[in-house]
Amino acid sequence: MRTIPALFALFVFGCGAEEYECDIVDSTEEASTAPVFTFTPDTASPGDIFITALVADSDEIDYSAITELVFYGDVVDCTTTARDDELLATIAIPEDAAEGEVDMVIIFEDGETIWVEGALNIVAAP
Repeated sequence: MRTIPALFALFVFGCGAEEYECDIVDSTEEASTAPVFTFTPDTASPGDIFITALVADSDEIDYSAITELVFYGDVVDCTTTARDDELLATIAIPEDAAEGEVDMVIIFEDGETIWVEGALNIVAAP
């Protein structure tokens, strides 16, 4: 309970608050325009090797500019092939892969990166 009096003292006496500037974000500003990427199919089981298509919700994507897919989980990206409207990826899931979502970073040749949370989902074999 000692925290509340200390916070009250900081509030009352200011404690140099005028020295710091706050960045106020206008909630009416436009949201990020980064494209949303998804895999189809996006679910696999341990031991699977499969081909999946990475697509974006934007027609502006140059899939040939994608240089690497970095997965944060039990996924091995074997090969990729760029097409006009998708990036085909052959992916292997190790036999001992943990179940759950796998996040990914897409790296473009110009250095741009896009984080894709829950790009793939590893589920128990049927």
